[in-house]
Amino acid sequence: MIPLAPKGLPEYVLDWDDGRKYGDSIIVTLKPGWCFDLPNSEAHTAGFDNVREARQGLRTVYGCSCERCTEGKG
Repeated sequence: MIPLAPKGLPEYVLDWDDGRKYGDSIIVTLKPGWCFDLPNSEAHTAGFDNVREARQGLRTVYGCSCERCTEGKG
């Protein structure tokens, strides 16, 4: 069985991919218009070792107006 995303994720989360069962990490991708403020992240996507870290990472999210985000809105 593939692990599911936890309930109650913020609406700015586009995808929660839990690959820990396969030796990967939890990859969280944000909807256009949102970015992570984390070191070693691609701003719009970040990897985490566990659910607690992922939830902590979601606390760093802020509104983004980069070219990618503004193009994604229109």
